[in-house]
Amino acid sequence: MVNRTEEKYLLNVARKIHQANRSLEILYDCERFKVLPHFTFMTKKVVTSAKLSPERINELRWDHVRSQIKIQENRKIFNYKKYNLTLKNLNVADDMELRQNIFSDVAKIELVRDNRREHTLNRLIKSQKIEPATISIINQTDIIIPPDVSDILKFGLKNNIGGRTKPLTLLSKFDGMFEHWTKYARSENLSELQILNVRARCFVIYDEMCKCSTNTAYTKRVNKFLDLNDLILAPVDKSKNICVLTKQDYEQKIKNVFSDTKKFCPTDSESISKNPQNIRSLIRQLEPYISKNDFYKILPLEAPKRAYGTVKCHKPNFPLRPIVATMDSACTGAEQYIHKILKPLENLCTYAISSTKQFKSYFLETRTKFDPSIHEIITIDAHKLYTSVNLELVITEIIKEVYKNPTHFFKIDPNEKTNTGFCTKIPTKIIFRNFLYQILTKFNNFSTVTGFYRQIEGLSMGSKISPLIANFYLNIMEQKIVKREMEKGNIV
Repeated sequence: MVNRTEEKYLLNVARKIHQANRSLEILYDCERFKVLPHFTFMTKKVVTSAKLSPERINELRWDHVRSQIKIQENRKIFNYKKYNLTLKNLNVADDMELRQNIFSDVAKIELVRDNRREHTLNRLIKSQKIEPATISIINQTDIIIPPDVSDILKFGLKNNIGGRTKPLTLLSKFDGMFEHWTKYARSENLSELQILNVRARCFVIYDEMCKCSTNTAYTKRVNKFLDLNDLILAPVDKSKNICVLTKQDYEQKIKNVFSDTKKFCPTDSESISKNPQNIRSLIRQLEPYISKNDFYKILPLEAPKRAYGTVKCHKPNFPLRPIVATMDSACTGAEQYIHKILKPLENLCTYAISSTKQFKSYFLETRTKFDPSIHEIITIDAHKLYTSVNLELVITEIIKEVYKNPTHFFKIDPNEKTNTGFCTKIPTKIIFRNFLYQILTKFNNFSTVTGFYRQIEGLSMGSKISPLIANFYLNIMEQKIVKREMEKGNIV
């Protein structure tokens, strides 16, 4: 048993824990609903004296919210430790009834303050001039989605719905990164004291990251519903909407997408596991030409590419658009290097536009040429463009264009050295063509929920370099057809 003084002390600590938890819930809701709390308000005097723009004010106010979240997280952790230590010292750590009674009393004491917080949040949400955009949930199952789950999902798949760090996983990643960096640091003749200084900073950052967390209640609620009903959430193509499918239905759709034997063929995990080793051998051919920094950046990771599907809700039977994500895979570094080299090709794509806004600007500039009585605006959809790209043709044209003026593409720095200690230089045409060809055609293996596949034709949707190469491929056609029609006056 505990005396009245000890019970009062425990009650005060429990109140601080409760207040921190409620404050965090309100702050997380502010982030979800994109509303700024009153405590972030900046006076006119501060704004004028600091000459802050509206964008900067908004940025600073959100920084204040994130800072307050961190403070409340630390406050919660500190008081939890304090509370548990006190129970341990009083030899009542296992007294669940006492714990229950204390937190029950705290809930009653804090009820008025909790209601006030809730009322303030609701008033903030209602006072918004612009309603936050909600996401449509397209349910392709016979299962009814509970209101509490749909309220979470309406913010979309990219909305943060909670999570906590895994200290052991995080520590192992930090150790791996530091070990890799140490080898590089010693090769650059950094002193052991400098290396230890970086290690100490890493531990400080690790400690801060371990304290990072968000409200996991949302995650648990959604995951529990999905697991109980064997469902999966899939993004809807060309929108932020969500499609709810059964796992069986999603897997069947994936199989249907990759059953096209002209574009894809099944493979096995053993073939994919050899990819990193084969890519290293390929990169070794570039080693005498590229900088040491580039060489280490393009070294492959062990993970394969991963494929998933976005649901085409505008088409019958809701087929999937295959996306092969290359992020954190064996080809990530190689594709980033290729993208850096080939980026100047964008300037050669005369007729390419990046948005409707750019099209509007171009149209307004040339509207004097447009006669509504004889001209009209049309759009043509390219069916399966990426997988239909003729790689042999486009690679030949790219190499021809790059080596017309190689210094425009390969930025050689006389101060940079290769991994072997020599000056960097432009790779030979044969070596660079082989590197580009192999990355685009040979190492197109990926994993899916139904197995492993290899793309045997065209570009993959989801690769960093696919949009650039597809644009250049279309430019080849446009230079032959569109340019001729423009000269005739058929296209303005």
